[in-house]
Amino acid sequence: MKLTPEQKAFYEYGKAVETLETRIERIRNNARIRFKMEYHELPLQFRGGLWDDFKLYNVIGDVRRKRAACRAWVPLIHRDCHNCAYKNIKAVPVVCNPCINEGFAVNWEPRKEGE
Repeated sequence: MKLTPEQKAFYEYGKAVETLETRIERIRNNARIRFKMEYHELPLQFRGGLWDDFKLYNVIGDVRRKRAACRAWVPLIHRDCHNCAYKNIKAVPVVCNPCINEGFAVNWEPRKEGE
C-alpha cells in the first residue's frame, strides 16, 4: 500500500516521537544504574552529561523537524480554506470537502477580488 505524502509525514513523526520516548527511558535507566538515583534527583551537570551521552539534542531536533513537516499538511486538512472561493463556509468539517479530497485540492478556485 502506497502512503500519501501527509500519511508518510505523520508516520515519520510517530517514529521520531517513539525514538525520543525510548531514548528518555534509556537515560532514566542509565541514571538509576550509574548514579543510584532517579533522573529528577540528579544535579543539572549530571543531567546534561546524560543528554550528551545519549545525543538527546539530536533526537529532539529530529522530532521538531518531522512535526513541522507533519504540520505543513494541517492547513490543507483541518482548517478552513483561506485562499479559495469557499473561504466563508462556516461549520467547516474535519476535512473541507468542497476544496479538498484526500489532501489534494480538486475544486480549488481563487478568491475573487473584494471577497
